[in-house]
Amino acid sequence: MTPVAITGIGLLTPLGVGPGANLDALLAGRSGLAAPVDEGLLALGVPGVGAVRAPTAAGLDRAESLALDAARAALADAGLAAGDLPGDTCLHVSTSKGPVAALETQLAGPGPVRTPVDRFSPGSAGAVVARALGVRGAVACFPAACATGLVSVLAAAREVASGRAELALAGASEASLTAFIHAGFLRMGALVVERQTADRRLEAGGTAAATAYSLQPTACRAVRPFDRSRQGFLLAEGAAVLVLEPAGRAARRGGRVRALLAGGAEACDAHDAVAPHPDGAGLGAAAELAMERAGCRSDGLAGLWLHGTATRAGDEAELRAAARTLSGAGRAVPATATKGLTGHLLGASGAVELAFAALCLEAGRLPAVANLADPMPGTGALRLIRGAAPAISEPGPLLVLSAGFGGHCAAAVVRPA
Repeated sequence: MTPVAITGIGLLTPLGVGPGANLDALLAGRSGLAAPVDEGLLALGVPGVGAVRAPTAAGLDRAESLALDAARAALADAGLAAGDLPGDTCLHVSTSKGPVAALETQLAGPGPVRTPVDRFSPGSAGAVVARALGVRGAVACFPAACATGLVSVLAAAREVASGRAELALAGASEASLTAFIHAGFLRMGALVVERQTADRRLEAGGTAAATAYSLQPTACRAVRPFDRSRQGFLLAEGAAVLVLEPAGRAARRGGRVRALLAGGAEACDAHDAVAPHPDGAGLGAAAELAMERAGCRSDGLAGLWLHGTATRAGDEAELRAAARTLSGAGRAVPATATKGLTGHLLGASGAVELAFAALCLEAGRLPAVANLADPMPGTGALRLIRGAAPAISEPGPLLVLSAGFGGHCAAAVVRPA
């Protein structure tokens, strides 16, 4: 693939709002997870969530509002305004779940349905952004479970690289911090739960605030990617939107290039509705094809940005896929995973982590894997980063991995500008 320039990044995550705040928190190892204040989540025994400190725009669902904020911030970061967008601008801003809060409110409320059915689509966030910014090029949504964000960016990058779009806005948004969504993941056993602690507090007459206070330290330590004691993830909300354009176009207008998206690929496990293939077949295939398309080899990687959900099966499968991918590296390749700090942003996670990777390449440092005390065996040539965030010792590209239920797998290679 012809490399595509990342010239703007809009980021809203539990770590902060904007590229600077997120990068500072990543490199400092500062968690954005905190105990929930919602009584329903406390009753379920949820020890933490990753919430974004940003208001919801009037008349919009939370996922739509975060997407719009991220898109506007991405344009500003690129030195552009809505009026600067070419007529063939491509907009791929997706969600995996859609406007969950709006849907649940409608279903729970009395009386007839008053919200148009199209507002309940996973594509509603992209449609809101398109209307607000006046985008008249191709607007599309790519629901691919927790790989949604990366799949959306890669699809937009292909449009730019092929010349079909002069510029693209691409990424994803998710806002699913509701009791209904939590109950579903709890039923599957994917979430970290402190049920007994919460139940004892509530049965003793403790208030939600007191319970939240007692669980606050636990939230920061609850998610442990690639640790032997890992139990699962905590849910988070957020959004990331990237401005993509040909490097030549960016140079002509004097735009800053934060990083280059050099290649990417998608694949499928074709194995199970929720469980990954035990050997990480789809993820490994996507990783190898992404590197081939980017013209890089495993021994030339500066590092890996792993999906790292901290589930028992997910981390096992991903380590096997990564070990195979790095089998010819001939050296230890550093790897990170950041859901221990942010929580799992579901469909937005791939776009958020690609943005993180671009920022860290620009800064020349990689964050450590949070809460990693007892690493899993079988890492092969992969070296999980622990402790302080080190400088990138081997200049080169980062390989970013993303996976989702249903076997959705994606990988991207991002390299320094």
